[in-house]
Amino acid sequence: MANNSAFNVSPNFDINRFSNDLATLYSQKGFTVYVATYASSTVLSFSKDIGGINTILGMGAGIKATFTLTNNVLNVSFSDEEWTSKIIALVVGWFCCIIPFITGIIGAINQMDLPKKISNDAIFVASNIR
Repeated sequence: MANNSAFNVSPNFDINRFSNDLATLYSQKGFTVYVATYASSTVLSFSKDIGGINTILGMGAGIKATFTLTNNVLNVSFSDEEWTSKIIALVVGWFCCIIPFITGIIGAINQMDLPKKISNDAIFVASNIR
């Protein structure tokens, strides 16, 4: 389900500053963000409302984004999306109570939009690094 994208960046692009700025932006949105930096790439793990009652409601969101810098092109690939809680919410909602079914659908829609939102925010943050 995850999509990959790439966009051009300036020749003096600092991937460490980029990853820290993007992590800060998503931390302000309520996400827990872990950053792992390598030579010319960085991996950011985003999670929000994972675990506990949110597992039954399916409202949590999580994804891992890998940013790789090659010849002034920043490639973005997504992996490890958080779908387990959505499946649990749909099953519980189907058999027990309609509320988790509805919140599971809302959570699934939010999870599907997460790669696009991160990509758009990454382009914005990268454009502000000169």
